[in-house]
Amino acid sequence: MLQILVCLWGVISLTTAIGDDLPPYIEECSLSDPNLSKCFKEKANLAVPFLVKGYKELDIPQIEPVIFPEAPCFLDGATIVLYDVYSDLFKNVVITDATFDLKRGKVEFDSVIDHAEVLAKNYTIVNGTIIGMKASGHGMFNMTFAKLTNSNPSISENIRKVGRIIWNWYTLR
Repeated sequence: MLQILVCLWGVISLTTAIGDDLPPYIEECSLSDPNLSKCFKEKANLAVPFLVKGYKELDIPQIEPVIFPEAPCFLDGATIVLYDVYSDLFKNVVITDATFDLKRGKVEFDSVIDHAEVLAKNYTIVNGTIIGMKASGHGMFNMTFAKLTNSNPSISENIRKVGRIIWNWYTLR
């Protein structure tokens, strides 16, 4: 999920900078702006709720909701398998800080998700030891996260594809 967020952030920010076929909800930032990082942060936060729905013209797939058919978790001595996992966490992403160095192709950004729910719409299987007690069973699953924070340094490269510039972002961690 983090790599999807990094990709989304890269598309928002640098597409905003170059102004290449922008959707109407992405406002441009000037590369000569002395507050370029602040501009990127503000414009990205305005665009996130729209971009999570996907944007075909920029080859951005829909990433909301995030659905996994199966999500196994391994804890100390326990296995938890969630089936039909659903989350809509990306629409709540807020970029809290951003630092860009376009000459070196580097960006660092911090983001926070104030509220995110993860639901196993079908069922969950638990088997093992949790908090010192044997646990085994199945049932429904609902987890709510609050204040998820992420700091992510990234590097980028640009590739010319069919006459347009595509920016690819890679996480350093």
